Amino acid sequence: MYHIRESIRPSADLRNHYNEISKQCREENEAVIITVNGRIWVLYLMMNTKV
Repeated sequence: MYHIRESIRPSADLRNHYNEISKQCREENEAVIITVNGRIWVLYLMMNTKV
């Protein structure tokens, strides 16, 4: 079972800090919740699985 951390960030961060958010999802197994006007807009999650 995976333990997934999460962070909540405003939508402006997606535009201004895309590389950081992408790295956060890829390397740190962390979900990123993007908000618009304080409400959840989208959830980014990248699962690395090995077959």
